[in-house]
Amino acid sequence: MRVQAESPHLAKTIAVLLFEIAERRRVEEGLRDNLEKFKIFTYSIIHDLRGPAMGICGLTQLLQKQYANVLDYRAKQYCDQILRASEHLSVLIEQVNSYVAAKKLPLKVDKIDIKEILQAIRDEFSILLDSRQIRWLEPASIPAIKADKVAILRVFRNLVDNSLKYGGEGLNVIEIGYRESGEHHIFSVCDDGVGIKREHSEKIFEMFERSNTSENLSGTGLGLAIVKEIAKRHGGKVWVEASAERGKTFCISISQS
Repeated sequence: MRVQAESPHLAKTIAVLLFEIAERRRVEEGLRDNLEKFKIFTYSIIHDLRGPAMGICGLTQLLQKQYANVLDYRAKQYCDQILRASEHLSVLIEQVNSYVAAKKLPLKVDKIDIKEILQAIRDEFSILLDSRQIRWLEPASIPAIKADKVAILRVFRNLVDNSLKYGGEGLNVIEIGYRESGEHHIFSVCDDGVGIKREHSEKIFEMFERSNTSENLSGTGLGLAIVKEIAKRHGGKVWVEASAERGKTFCISISQS
């Protein structure tokens, strides 16, 4: 009699669980569908914006070249402002594209040589490093790691660019560091430039957020957000060891597995 009495209750419980499972699957499928639509929409917007931005830049350059003897001083200033704005827009479009790629595109995980990546970054920024007499320091050896090569290249490019852009005139050294911690590789990019207030050390990794030192400098506010997404997808995280006075160290962990 007890089994018979419990049978309707058990059947009802099973029915509720099956309904919840089906509902959860429906919600997950809806989220996947919305995510795919968002990706298509984002790439479409990026594609649609890239053409006009390049067109504005090209036409303004043509105007400056062909009508240089007609344009007065103010008109030339306007042209310069249009060029700067269109160039900023182009950079923003590429950064949004990079952010979406860092967040959504499949990772191609291979064994990669970090020293090779650092050499590429140093070569890329060599003119700035030499002209500003900034010393570049890195470990004599760094073990190979398993990661997405393009993504890790983007991490170091964004972090070094961040140091050069916001380090100020007193920037003298950029130092790359490496250590192991538990199941993670830890990389760092340290500089002796302008510091970051501790209260800004978390929000600078959010989209379109910029540090307290960036008010008069060009930038999109996406570089560190991209680094954060790449770290997350590699089973790690990114953080900054901040100082309000001088120097800062950006660290990123990458899972060894």
